[in-house]
Amino acid sequence: MRTIESLVIVGGLSLAWAGMAAAQAPPGPLQPAPSSRSANEPAPPPVKKVEPRKTIMGDWKLNREDSDDPHSKLHKASANRGNNGSGMGGPHVGWPGGGGGMGGPGYGGNRHPEADTASESNEKIQTLIDPSVRVHLEQADAKAPKVEMTGDQGKKMVFYTDGKTPEKSTDPNLQQITARWDGAKLVTDEKIEKKGTLSRTYELSEDGLQLFEEIHLTTGKKNDYPVTIRFVYDAVNADDGRY
Repeated sequence: MRTIESLVIVGGLSLAWAGMAAAQAPPGPLQPAPSSRSANEPAPPPVKKVEPRKTIMGDWKLNREDSDDPHSKLHKASANRGNNGSGMGGPHVGWPGGGGGMGGPGYGGNRHPEADTASESNEKIQTLIDPSVRVHLEQADAKAPKVEMTGDQGKKMVFYTDGKTPEKSTDPNLQQITARWDGAKLVTDEKIEKKGTLSRTYELSEDGLQLFEEIHLTTGKKNDYPVTIRFVYDAVNADDGRY
């Protein structure tokens, strides 16, 4: 009888020990969570890589962080002239708003009433320096005498590189500008009213992934108040929501 009782006790202890060991055993590998994608749902399209450009032609998007604040620069230039910031651009036109040049939706902002009373010269300056959020540069072929730049809201600038002076456009959304090639750079030489000059240079970055637009503006009776403004555009694919 004692032998049977001993066997029962030993067997019970063995079962208890086995249960404790099983309870303390580390868990097995976690099962992956079920995918939320349906078996019939197509995979998302791969992100298109932006290929480096060989010329300034193509689609570009404004890089605000790398670009200058044009209105701040004009304000400082005006302050240096001792006119309390009312000479060019005015103190109330803040970046990234402005005179409705080629600014896109949600980018231009509302004009201050004082800006509407500015001189025609100031209006032209503001129009010329307001950048588009997106631009597209196009040339029919390498020998074509003009380059077209289309911006937000259908704004367009046509650069004529054959030395001819284009006729003045009556379309408020179109500017026709005399330009020239300086190697691979596109350069303009323009005049603004009340004795001033403006030139723009469009240049491709070394890696082919950025477009640099540099504006040189001079005003004053002797053209002795220069301002330089630099805009940087990143290369984007044509189908990447142009406007």
